[in-house]
Amino acid sequence: MRRLIFALAATAMFTSAPAMATTFLPGGANFMVSGNIFAGPMAATFGNSGVTEANTETTLQDIYQFIIPRDSLGSTSVTTGTTLAFSANDTDLLSVLVNGTPATKTLSNDGLTETYSIDGVPIAAGATNQIVVNYLSRGVFSYGGSATFDPIAAVPEPATWAMMLMGLGGIAFSLRRMKKGAAQATSTKAKISFA
Repeated sequence: MRRLIFALAATAMFTSAPAMATTFLPGGANFMVSGNIFAGPMAATFGNSGVTEANTETTLQDIYQFIIPRDSLGSTSVTTGTTLAFSANDTDLLSVLVNGTPATKTLSNDGLTETYSIDGVPIAAGATNQIVVNYLSRGVFSYGGSATFDPIAAVPEPATWAMMLMGLGGIAFSLRRMKKGAAQATSTKAKISFA
């Protein structure tokens, strides 16, 4: 039984075409990031072009890895297009994933333009996040993408909430005392009479 499982696993390993993966980091021509996550949203442009090797049998994979210092929500759009389907410059996008969450595919221009988009994906601070583009190439391919990362407002900790509630309670107590003191002063004035 163990031999059969090993043989099946080995057959599956050698018969499936592995993805040819390339990893890009911010700062190169393929992956540019701008903005300050502490002052507002960040923007990124990414993509790949100019590879002339046709490869319609093996899935090509580009991985854009990044780390940001603040939790945010990411939105991404990736587009490729051609003037003639199945021509040398036609690239077939198979999937786009942002931190493992798949983007939605939209076809336009009679199916010649493919767009994958996704909004509101959690981007973790200090962790390695990634955008993964899987595609097939028929020759001179290209695709382009853009992403935005909007910072998430910091959620107060329980101790902060407790201090805030105590402060509001103290203000309410002070206002009530002042109102009670003002009412006593008014009633005292009304009792004073001169004969």
